Amino acid sequence: MKRVLVTGANGFLASALIPCLLSRGYSVRGLLRRAGAYVGERHPALELVEGDFTCPNTMLSAVSGCDYVIHVAALTSQSASWKEYLRVNVSATRTLMEIAAERGVKRFVYVSSANTFAHGSKERPGDETAPFLAPFTDSKYASSKAAAQALAADFSSRLDVVTVNPTFMIGACRKGSGSYRITARGLKGVVFCPPGGKNFVSVEDAASGTVSALENGRAGQAYLLAGDNLSYREFYETVARVGGRRTRIVVVPEILLLAAGAVGSLFESMGVRTEINLPNMRILCLCNYYTGAKSRKELDVEYRSVEQAVRDALLSIV
Repeated sequence: MKRVLVTGANGFLASALIPCLLSRGYSVRGLLRRAGAYVGERHPALELVEGDFTCPNTMLSAVSGCDYVIHVAALTSQSASWKEYLRVNVSATRTLMEIAAERGVKRFVYVSSANTFAHGSKERPGDETAPFLAPFTDSKYASSKAAAQALAADFSSRLDVVTVNPTFMIGACRKGSGSYRITARGLKGVVFCPPGGKNFVSVEDAASGTVSALENGRAGQAYLLAGDNLSYREFYETVARVGGRRTRIVVVPEILLLAAGAVGSLFESMGVRTEINLPNMRILCLCNYYTGAKSRKELDVEYRSVEQAVRDALLSIV
């Protein structure tokens, strides 16, 4: 039985990825900080290992005996310092790739972000050929993911690396996660939303696409895992409709968000951590759209509608 190491085993994507791997006959070693906090179902072919993936000794032990690695773990906070992003998202990824290459891992799947590629419109959505673009180049998180993704080229002669780039994932989730917050907000009587939009993908489809990349992806290639492109208003209308709620949706003017972001960036310059900064507010004002055409064609991924993904999410909320 082929063994796969999955880092960040208790995260949103990994919670769907691990059952998908097990159902396809893989043995899984899941790396997480506390095995007792694991929320998924236990399985005879699932081994949970405690440890910090930024620790080289932990990674060395975790990789040993594994045929494949799927690197999901990352610092996703939107208010961390660049030093923290560099340590966790870039340096630790490089170390993990080094160990994987030394240990003869057959394939390394790196889970990146869709925003390492330029976004587009609904008519011409962004794809894997579009370069990293502002305002995401001003986002510390997105920049760290782009830097880590670039490591694939550095290791091309020593390690088979495939990258997957999920958009914003929606589905059954735990309270407190990003998917939970954005979906639960749509059940309120009044929702204030940004003027932009983004691509939404079912977490189940993102998990399936990641396993397909492991099995069928081309070495050195990146694959956007992308579902439906919706404005934030359209997304919240979908949540309200699926949830059977009468929700009033108010679109916040761009100028107000940018003004708030400017104030937040000023506070950041004084050492205050906040997600309300100018790069993040600019991103919320964008129509941040992508296509999953390449993954559909090469990985044979089928994407369910956002409505179905929202239905899955609401079942875990209400």
